[in-house]
Amino acid sequence: MKVRHAGGWADPVGMEGGEMNSVQTYTAAVYCGRKVRYSGDVLPLSIAQELIQQYVNDVGLCVTLTETTFIYTNGNEPGLIVGLINYPRFPSTPDAVQAHAEELARRLRTAYQQLGVSVVASGETKWMPSEEAK
Repeated sequence: MKVRHAGGWADPVGMEGGEMNSVQTYTAAVYCGRKVRYSGDVLPLSIAQELIQQYVNDVGLCVTLTETTFIYTNGNEPGLIVGLINYPRFPSTPDAVQAHAEELARRLRTAYQQLGVSVVASGETKWMPSEEAK
């Protein structure tokens, strides 16, 4: 059986026999607020669900989506976290995981009208500002 993943179509690793597989650990997470920067309106999580679903369908990928709250000095804001890992069943590279995280970050930043979003990965955190915030 072939399945689709980020690199195309392939036989999943370890589907027969139940042996354990391991890969180099590499994770990335995208952090994005849901409060529109000037109006203060809070946009629904469903925007992210639809955007992410379309992206993973197009490229063959699996991610997690978690609702969160950012708590900062004198305020707070609802937000979301998109999680990506180097999944042993469909091994990838750190560069590929990072590239997917950054692309999702750009799309979410636009959809949620944010000045910037953060991408936290193994060993490095990037803030990705909008053109307006630069």
